[in-house]
Amino acid sequence: MAVQLSGMKNHKTVITQSDYAMKNSVIKKDRGGSDFTQGGRSFNIGSDSDAVLMRKEIARKRAKKAVKDAWEGDRKIQSDIETRKENLRELRSDISQKAGYLMAYHEKKAELKEEYGIDENSEEQKALLAKREQSLVNPEVVLTQAEQKRLAGIDEYEARVREMNQASFDIWIDKKPA
Repeated sequence: MAVQLSGMKNHKTVITQSDYAMKNSVIKKDRGGSDFTQGGRSFNIGSDSDAVLMRKEIARKRAKKAVKDAWEGDRKIQSDIETRKENLRELRSDISQKAGYLMAYHEKKAELKEEYGIDENSEEQKALLAKREQSLVNPEVVLTQAEQKRLAGIDEYEARVREMNQASFDIWIDKKPA
């Protein structure tokens, strides 16, 4: 078979492929096989079974690496799942604790209502609060000593409830108490 090398236009450069291979090949006989080098590359042309074994070994290494990578990926995913589960347990515990605090505040507010005798639906209490508003606008409306004492109790109750509401809000937004 004739081949023209490197596109030269001289007819003397047309040689047969086997002649070119003979010029650029060095045959090695030291391993007892048919190894030869061509252009700095080494080839083993001893038998087809060597090439098959080499391909099997490469395929085995690739399969082993694929399995190893898959296991590592699974371990990372499992670790991430465990981390998230632990985080979820902590959050549930925190929510439970906060719910307990909020329920305690709600119960304490109910106790304060009883202690101060507060009833939002009481007509007497509504009338007293309206009279206080009128006394601030109209100097002719005067509160009795008993009414002033009752209003002071209502004001104290409202101040304590405001503090408790702020504490409840701080717990809800996870703000640390001062």
